[in-house]
Amino acid sequence: MRLLNVNSLEFAEFHGDNQPKYVIASHRWSDREATYKDVRNGQNKNKAGYKKVLAFARYIRERLSPLEWLWIDTCCINKESEAELSYSINSMFNWYRGSEMCLAYLEDIKDKERYLSSVWFTRGWTLQELIAPRLVVFVTNEWQVIGNKGCVFSHCDSMSSGANLVREIATLTGIPERVLNDWGTSVNLAIGDKIRWIEGRETLREEDMSYALFGIVGIRPGVNYGEGKDNARQRLLQAIKQRDDIRSPPPKLHNPVIEPQGSFLSKGSKNNAATFADGDPGDSSTAILEGRPYPTSSATLYQCLAKKDSCYCRCHSKVLKSPHRSRYIFTEMQGLQAIGQACNVETCTARIYGIKFRVAIFPSLLPFSITAGLQITDSWIPTLMLRPDRVCDYNGPGFRCLEKIESGRPPLKNIPENCYGQALDRYISRKVTSFKQLFTSGQASFEDVNPKGEGYLDLLLMRPWPPGMQNTQWKLLEFLMLGSPAIVLRNPRLLHRCAKWIGEGPHMDMLLSLLYFGLDPGCLDASLFQDWPQLCSPAWFAEQFAPDPMFIEFMQKCLQRQPGFGGCDYLSEALLTENDAEFERAIDCALRGEALRTLPNALGQTAVHLAVLSPSRLTMLLEAGVDPDCIDGGGSTPLMYAACYGASASAIVLLEHGADPSVKDRRNGRYFIDYAVRRRHLKFIEDVSVWLRAETGAAEAQNLLDRCLAFWFINTDDPSDTCVEKRLLGLGANANVLLWDQLTLMQLAKSENQTQLLKASGFTAINSRDKKGRTPLMNVASLFDFDTLSWMTGPEHKADVAACAHDGHTVMHYLFSSPRLHNWAVKDGEQAWHFTQRANMVSSLSVLLDRGASAFTTDNCDCACSDAGCTALTFALHKLKYLREWRSYQTSTGPMIELLALLARRISQQDLAMCCRAIQRFRDFEMHGYTHTCCRGQTEPRLGSPRLLSDQATYSTAKLEQIDFDTTLGTPVDESKALNYTDVIIKFAQLCFMYEQQPLDPWLPPTYLTVRSDESDEDDDDKSPFETTTNVDQGQDVKCRKTRDPTPQPRIYESHDHKNWLQWCSQNPNKLRVQGGSQAFVEHGLKLIASFEGEMQRLRAGD
Repeated sequence: MRLLNVNSLEFAEFHGDNQPKYVIASHRWSDREATYKDVRNGQNKNKAGYKKVLAFARYIRERLSPLEWLWIDTCCINKESEAELSYSINSMFNWYRGSEMCLAYLEDIKDKERYLSSVWFTRGWTLQELIAPRLVVFVTNEWQVIGNKGCVFSHCDSMSSGANLVREIATLTGIPERVLNDWGTSVNLAIGDKIRWIEGRETLREEDMSYALFGIVGIRPGVNYGEGKDNARQRLLQAIKQRDDIRSPPPKLHNPVIEPQGSFLSKGSKNNAATFADGDPGDSSTAILEGRPYPTSSATLYQCLAKKDSCYCRCHSKVLKSPHRSRYIFTEMQGLQAIGQACNVETCTARIYGIKFRVAIFPSLLPFSITAGLQITDSWIPTLMLRPDRVCDYNGPGFRCLEKIESGRPPLKNIPENCYGQALDRYISRKVTSFKQLFTSGQASFEDVNPKGEGYLDLLLMRPWPPGMQNTQWKLLEFLMLGSPAIVLRNPRLLHRCAKWIGEGPHMDMLLSLLYFGLDPGCLDASLFQDWPQLCSPAWFAEQFAPDPMFIEFMQKCLQRQPGFGGCDYLSEALLTENDAEFERAIDCALRGEALRTLPNALGQTAVHLAVLSPSRLTMLLEAGVDPDCIDGGGSTPLMYAACYGASASAIVLLEHGADPSVKDRRNGRYFIDYAVRRRHLKFIEDVSVWLRAETGAAEAQNLLDRCLAFWFINTDDPSDTCVEKRLLGLGANANVLLWDQLTLMQLAKSENQTQLLKASGFTAINSRDKKGRTPLMNVASLFDFDTLSWMTGPEHKADVAACAHDGHTVMHYLFSSPRLHNWAVKDGEQAWHFTQRANMVSSLSVLLDRGASAFTTDNCDCACSDAGCTALTFALHKLKYLREWRSYQTSTGPMIELLALLARRISQQDLAMCCRAIQRFRDFEMHGYTHTCCRGQTEPRLGSPRLLSDQATYSTAKLEQIDFDTTLGTPVDESKALNYTDVIIKFAQLCFMYEQQPLDPWLPPTYLTVRSDESDEDDDDKSPFETTTNVDQGQDVKCRKTRDPTPQPRIYESHDHKNWLQWCSQNPNKLRVQGGSQAFVEHGLKLIASFEGEMQRLRAGD
């Protein structure tokens, strides 16, 4: 993109996202326009078009001093290059969208009142120049402001943008007001409606009638001048049709979280806005938070990686259960979410954690902020801060619309005076909307007082609210300041009362809104201000201690009306109020030998902290002798502030003047570079590392990059996204760095993407051990990363699969205790991710077994169900017990059972006795661990004791038959309920080989075994409709009604007679009902059962 500097009249080209803020020109072409060569070479200055360019530049210099770049289509495009011309036409719509403002020069208008008669509104190319920019300011041929379309931004303070002309322009052009205010709201309009907007307009070239629609309809087929009007239109329509034909809905693994409302998608939906969160194909649904005019001024959208249909909710709702931890993906808007027909400030689009957020906001044009981020467990991590610029006085169109919103509830009527306060209190406790309607309809008054002379509103604001009601109190205050600004302005006392109450918390949006209403900062209690945390806005993010632009703006407004506000000294005040003369005077005094005093404000911030956004002023302060390592109230240095902002130039200035990079803050115990990593300021890290390498040597730069990489591995919120790791490794970070406790990055990895990135980056510390004796292979096994596991255990690297940590845990212990086996969420059926992970689990276990790993190596930990420590098999049984009896309803035991089945198929004869002993000990402890009272009032053994891992009792002897349960566990043994060895073997066999999609609980006695019956009994009709079977659990006869179905029914056999059951299974293996398994699999299971029985008989006889 080529831009013209309005000061030097020289061109500069910018690529990608490097464009500065610029103004874009809109005008009607004439015959003598200035070309690119004219302006570049300074020739043909007598052309009318050249004078027009100079007039645009002069207007920007004089009226928009913060902006210094201009784009105008006549001279910023080299029309002699066909490629550049085609590229510019394809990109023009986006250039208009990205401009700070569009300056529309109506050459044929001198009288402001007749601006709608301008030819500008009849030209084809001016259509996109009207609707694409966020702000269009119309001027006459004498450069007098007529009015504006869109939103007025902060850099336009120095100029008058005139009246808002949206309604008149919408009437003239037929374009909806919401589209004129923000193009992003046109997402639900039909393509045909957009094409009809150009009807009645004209262009110099007939093909331009179609080319001018490229950006509006969202296609880029390219230009081909000379093809004619009809061919151009036909090519346009074909491109649209082709795009729509190949565009298919993204594949979804589940239903959308919120079904779109038909009213929102309808053509006439003018009073709605929405927040979109679009996931990648196959990744998530599209969530829509319908933007109807809510009574609150904040709303939250929780997006959606779960399959459960649900409406949006105002409380936290878990949406994803990842293999590692629970997560929430959210967006929060401080400020009004949606106001019917109000002006739209901004449509913000950003991508976070693989989800693209497009937030269409209809606020009241007062200060607000948007936050999108990720919540992990109870920690809130800010990852995306979108804050559109805003400037508006209280009589803007957004406020007028606010006054029109009504609740629909009946007003408060016929209430006796002595009950009025109670009724008002009850109304506000129920819903702020009712309170709002009462006051806007005149049924209640802000000045109402009770017999004691206390205002009801004062009581509502100042009283201690019960738990759960504080949010309603905040909504009430938001209504007072945002919902009815005219009422607030008519009641100055109310304005100050609100400010006094809000001063108790760091609610920057509200306080800044009050300043717009004319609040006197002197009414704020200085002691309350001192208690505000450094995070300022938003207050709940412990990482966000550096003052954000909203806090800076708040301080500027306060200092303008009350010098010294918040404890600011003269130097900080000069910085915040941009009083360059006062600032330079103080610096000159310091250079002449006078002491330069920098006193901290109420938050402990000095002028150095506030100057990090201005490297030149920061340099002046440091050269005047200010300490570069001064700390604020939380122990943060200016270097940490620079890291939070990503201000690499200021950080280098601080380092050059002796700032200590090894200082830790008191808040989190972190170095300055940690905050840069946390906020993904990779350019900051690169610049600082380059400076360190040049000034202090390669070792310091290497240590910096290694710390950044390790810090990100530990604190990353999305381990599957390795963009930051790749960039840091590309800058020179070492993949083999040893961290504290001799840990490697492979041991800190949380996903397969991270482990495979380390593998590709030359990780060689395969058999390194940390201070606890753990190897990288153990962490890789817990992640079930089959590729990395095969690579590490292969013949090239030969990772030690038999290595034991200091606590005796082997790689098999880590595999069977993997968190992924705990969080196997299959609430609504397994999806593609589950099948892939299950295959990786089985393959990982197979690789380890092939390499010689054993699941029967005992650790060094005392365990109540083992005489010599726990094996990996015991770990698996513990996990299975937990999943089957104490798991949530979303978790499945399928993967663990599949791993146990694979282990059973690979078991050797030498491990058979150990396996049997582990199973028997586990079962005996489960039966005698402790008792509970069942529903029938009888005392029975409690299965699945949660005390299983915490009880540290040990057995007195290794003989299985002589365990003294009375002494060891303090629980008497009921020998009639103790299970014999055969029962344990059958249970394990059932677990491994008779598993169905919905298996019986392997740790509950299998009362029945189902077998196939090929034909029904011939004398079935002669038998009683009831037959007696024995229920093993209850020890009593129960009646089971036989089903009179002509289809042959399976016969129910009693399974407590295990010896007869084994004999029957050996003689009738083809009658076993097994789903998902082959007959060979069943036969192998029967052989294993027989082997178990023989081994147990040998143990019984020998021991």
